[in-house]
Amino acid sequence: MIFQLINDGVLNEYHVEASKTALGLTFKDPIADGDFHLYFKNDEVMIKRTGNIEMQEIYKAGLKTMGYYKQEGITFKSVIETTLLIIDESKIKIEYLQTIEHHKSQKTMVFWLK
Repeated sequence: MIFQLINDGVLNEYHVEASKTALGLTFKDPIADGDFHLYFKNDEVMIKRTGNIEMQEIYKAGLKTMGYYKQEGITFKSVIETTLLIIDESKIKIEYLQTIEHHKSQKTMVFWLK
């Protein structure tokens, strides 16, 4: 699987080996030591990271959602504003604004499934 992350216009691309689960996909976190869990259904995606970085966020188009990001023992609340969510047979694409501690960034994640 190819995982692309665009953070404020900077593209990073990772080739990862993903395993299917009952509700989504799991793969080794390509950014930090740990695992990446992707859960999805028709109109919603939840991402959970475990390991050196812990994170949980929910993405649903048109809604503000809350999450958290924890690194080196410090936990930050995150606010997610999903502007685009596409879930189809070939990819999951999420475009969103993420606010952590008054710092806002524009991000896109694409998980190429095929």
